[in-house]
Amino acid sequence: MYDTIAVPVDGSPEARTAAEEARDLAADLGSSVHLFYVVPATGYLFGVDAVVDIDRASSRVAELATDVFGDSDVDVHTAVRRGTQETVTLSFLEEVGADLVVLGRKETPEVRDYLFWSTPAQIVRESDISVLLAHPSVDGDDA
Repeated sequence: MYDTIAVPVDGSPEARTAAEEARDLAADLGSSVHLFYVVPATGYLFGVDAVVDIDRASSRVAELATDVFGDSDVDVHTAVRRGTQETVTLSFLEEVGADLVVLGRKETPEVRDYLFWSTPAQIVRESDISVLLAHPSVDGDDA
């Protein structure tokens, strides 16, 4: 059903929830998972700060992969890209041939989410593949 699952991550608790949901789904379906981190593009120059940001992002996504997928048999891949969240996410989904994207859902949207389309809303609107919103556990349990 879903052979390749993609999960954009950013270090937030919601992203971890999405990664855990993807892990469980992939374990049941025999799917591979691609965790990817998007480093915001801050301009046309690609300087030392951008390299440091990419290095930090690489460490974070690798750490998340180890924490969430360490004891599982799920085939997990990590990647870091630079650009705008929505554009890079849609491009990455196509690049890896994803047939499902799992997004973490924020419990409390930010003000800008009401003024502009949030990143998850834009991905839902523009993606050609299925989107799963992973909701955090209400009582703190994984059940």
